[in-house]
Amino acid sequence: MVTAELRARAARHMLSFRGVAFVTLAATVILVLACVSVLLETRHELVRRADIMAGNILRLADQAVQIEVGRYDLRLLDVAVELHDAAAEGKAALPSRESLFGGAAIRASLGDIIILGPGGEAVSSSRPGLTRQYAAVLPEVMSDGGSTGLIAATVLPGGGGQPLIALIRRCLPGACGAAKAIVAMLPMSWIQGVFDGLELGRKGAIALVDSHGTLLTRQPLLPNLIGHVVEPPSVIASVPHLRTSIYSRRSTADGLCCRVTAGWVGEFPLLVFVSISKSDILRGWSHLAFVTIFAVVVLSGGLVGLTLLLAQQAHRKMMVDRELLAANAQLAALAHTDALTGLSNRRGFDADLAREWRRCRRSGKPISLLMLDADHFKDYNDHFGHQAGDVVLRALADCMVGQIRRPGDVAARYGGEEFAVVLPDTDLAAAARIAEAIRVGIELLAIPHWREGCVTVSIGLGCAEPGPAAAAADLLAAADAALYESKATGRNRVTARAVTPRPAVEPAPA
Repeated sequence: MVTAELRARAARHMLSFRGVAFVTLAATVILVLACVSVLLETRHELVRRADIMAGNILRLADQAVQIEVGRYDLRLLDVAVELHDAAAEGKAALPSRESLFGGAAIRASLGDIIILGPGGEAVSSSRPGLTRQYAAVLPEVMSDGGSTGLIAATVLPGGGGQPLIALIRRCLPGACGAAKAIVAMLPMSWIQGVFDGLELGRKGAIALVDSHGTLLTRQPLLPNLIGHVVEPPSVIASVPHLRTSIYSRRSTADGLCCRVTAGWVGEFPLLVFVSISKSDILRGWSHLAFVTIFAVVVLSGGLVGLTLLLAQQAHRKMMVDRELLAANAQLAALAHTDALTGLSNRRGFDADLAREWRRCRRSGKPISLLMLDADHFKDYNDHFGHQAGDVVLRALADCMVGQIRRPGDVAARYGGEEFAVVLPDTDLAAAARIAEAIRVGIELLAIPHWREGCVTVSIGLGCAEPGPAAAAADLLAAADAALYESKATGRNRVTARAVTPRPAVEPAPA
């Protein structure tokens, strides 16, 4: 019973520790997941804002290009009207070089407006010095199609010159006299000026490329890449018209991982790529993530440390409780054990007899009780001394224990030289056989006795069938009476006596 209580307490301690450990683990997991969720959401929001900013920059660059293109296109239309009017009046004269640009704003531009003849040769130019640099590619500008609408194309002059954008207005035959087309050459200086005013972070970039992926201009400027293909055809084809494309990639210029927003410039064969380095996007987030992760690690470590400390304290308390329970069990055993023989003492005997009596009453089985008394033991003590008497008592106890086999059988020292054996589920005949075996076994020990040869015992046997009209005291009284009868009739014998039931009207004790 004490062992079961010890195990129950240990189980409660373990369950409580497991509960605390589970709660701690769950709290740690929830804390980590919450922090990870917050960090990921914050990172997503930073990337989303960076995409919005890049989209705004892209629209700004788109508007700047379209405004500049529109500005040149208006001048091309003006020149076409002048040529048409002159042809209508029968004049063959071309606009003067100075009149090809109109207005102070236009004159401040570094571009060039050229009137092309039937063979694609320059017949008039606003900046002849510039025209000579790309005169060789003018026929190529005229080679595509015959549309009279605005046509945009990129021009790569020979000799390492900077790329230009060619805006073309073709004339209907005879509508502009001898002129076949008017072309405006836009240098990259104007868009470079727009790009230079944009703030894209420490490692951000914005680039303008044509439909073949050729780099026209870039901020920050990389002169060694201007005029070279930097975007593969697959990337160009993936950018939808009238919409933006957003993706992540590693920059071909500097190898940095970046977030790219790309879009076409109006209806022109020009694309703007806005690249923002992820290190710039996540700079503040990285610090936040470091602080958060550090805090989570500290808190998780604290929780784990507290749990380990609690486990240590719980284990220590469990060990103390186990020692206390073991001590209590030992004390309980000592309280019910005879120190000399190791058998149950009188208190233990009373508890055992009451317990077995109740059990046999529930099961309806008989119960027997043996009362033993060493014959002439006082004379033996007086002659041989108490130490010798103690040796005899221990020998008697060992012999009794050796004759009872079942776990429910209980041997006890009733007092002095008297012993008792409780035999549950045992009828009178079986109990008599056990009693006779004990008597004979003690006699065969042949312990010398100065008075009668060897030490013997007298045994009284009581047997009862527990019921509502009988009590354990009746069984004890019957066995005690049988013992005195054995002693009175010559000793060294077994006397049996059945319990006489009480009247049925008497209440049965618990």
